[in-house]
Amino acid sequence: MMKSLEYCAKQAVRTCAALKPGEKVVIIYDNAAKKIAVAIDNQAQYAEGKTEVYCMETYGQRPDNGTNPLKFPDDMRRALESADVSFYVAGNTKEGELESFRVPMLGAVEENKRLRHLHLIGISEDAFLRGMSVDYNNVRDFSMKINEIVKGAKTISVTTPAGSNFTAEVGKYKWAIADGFPTPGKWVNLPDGETFTTTSNLEGHIVVDGVLGDWFSGKYGLLEKTPLALKVSHSRIIRIQCPKNRNLEKDFIRYIDTDQNSNRAGEFAIGTNLGLEKLIGNMIHDEKFPGVHVAFGDPLGEVTGAEWESKVHCDVVMRKCSIFVDENQIMEDGKFHASLL
Repeated sequence: MMKSLEYCAKQAVRTCAALKPGEKVVIIYDNAAKKIAVAIDNQAQYAEGKTEVYCMETYGQRPDNGTNPLKFPDDMRRALESADVSFYVAGNTKEGELESFRVPMLGAVEENKRLRHLHLIGISEDAFLRGMSVDYNNVRDFSMKINEIVKGAKTISVTTPAGSNFTAEVGKYKWAIADGFPTPGKWVNLPDGETFTTTSNLEGHIVVDGVLGDWFSGKYGLLEKTPLALKVSHSRIIRIQCPKNRNLEKDFIRYIDTDQNSNRAGEFAIGTNLGLEKLIGNMIHDEKFPGVHVAFGDPLGEVTGAEWESKVHCDVVMRKCSIFVDENQIMEDGKFHASLL
């Protein structure tokens, strides 16, 4: 059951961030997520945090087409240098801002070794209320359980009723747990709940009937009626088809041509947030839903140890996954086996 905005903001500030009295809190937000940012600010002040708040739109226009994406400002960078806790609360994801704004911001976050950062990218009020109403202690415990199962695997295979059928080779790179609890010098997404790695190879067919990441989720939403079909060989996308939405097909073809690794399968992840009830067309929420998502582009090498990188990172979410870890099935049609629950 969804809780109030006040409760969800309190959980983000006091449970996940574990804010202490007197700590400096930096909140960076956009107008689309102002209501959430205000609720977080209020809860931080109630917890006796010292808040500094920055609105992205005061620093310039944010065009949808990526012609002149907003750059990360120096005063935000300076604020993060002395912060103890920070929140990025953005309701709109704009084309080009991953490279121009979010990557430099996260670079500043990682330079402050005491900073606990919480990243709410592309957040909607619905996603915030659903994703922050869950018990994050349960999210942490179940994420650790699934991580224990997969971290020694060599291959993980995935099938779906829509036609996904692929195998990811894992084991070369580190597995990480994302459970909603940042540690000093580290950041997490909210909502959260997944374990992820970088795949060393991926082969097969992916039918994206859930949602696409980056700015695609805001533009196209749920893809159940307009699925995007991808053929992947040696970790590279070699064919893209979306006959029911040619504009989406064209946009995605252009996206994966950004650089030499933008069409390369990087992240492989299993969503572990059992408290989420359904996919809603919001990536930051939907990728945490029980199932699988794969990202093309940057492999999150600072966490997994992957030695390559990309300017972009686009997650793809599938519905009703069946997951086989070295032949051992742990999920069937989107439900984890009862023995794991």
